[in-house]
Amino acid sequence: METGENFTALNYSAHAIESMKEVVQRLPPHFVQSINAIRIVSDMLRRSVKFILPNCAELLDPLHVSQAHIDLLKLPFPLVAFEAPWQKTDAKDAGYLDHYKSTRRIALCWEPGATPPQLAHLNVILDRFPQGGVFILPISWLDVIETWNVGIGGAFVPYENSLAAVDQAQVSPLSARAMEALNSAGLLPKKPQQFAAEPFILQPEHFEAVIARSDRETGFEHNERHEG
Repeated sequence: METGENFTALNYSAHAIESMKEVVQRLPPHFVQSINAIRIVSDMLRRSVKFILPNCAELLDPLHVSQAHIDLLKLPFPLVAFEAPWQKTDAKDAGYLDHYKSTRRIALCWEPGATPPQLAHLNVILDRFPQGGVFILPISWLDVIETWNVGIGGAFVPYENSLAAVDQAQVSPLSARAMEALNSAGLLPKKPQQFAAEPFILQPEHFEAVIARSDRETGFEHNERHEG
């Protein structure tokens, strides 16, 4: 957070790294891949270049993002962590559930070249997007249980992306619900646009456990709630 010309260190990453040590101890022993993934993420977070963003990461008005902004989408370093406080106090709270409340957030972002060997399988996405892009993994402080949560997965946003009008026929049920929430809050533009992004799963056993209790769409929704 900015104070005059200086920034006050948030230290979210340091606290999240310590929290992850406890999280892996609480996961079921058969969550082998999920436990290993969290440990790898902890090391990536430790090595990442840290940046502090303003509240809700509002560097740009989300309603006025243009193709020019998308064209500038590049990471300053191959592996970075963006830390931001997340205090919502207005209409943006529509659909915001207390049991998912997260007032501190980290976005761990990396390019395929910075993917650790243990997670090299994620880079298969380059078969579809050879131009490269950015993996974005949400790490959120869950206020209710007072612990840091590593996303079950995240999103890969390819470079050389394009804004395009939302095709309602192609919108997933989850995206449709999100658009309804934005619309009810008066935050949905008259002509909404979107850019390409692909989900990826980081914790397979965790993901399978969630969808076993519901369905695949809910599994992604569970993940996106910690991103949002």
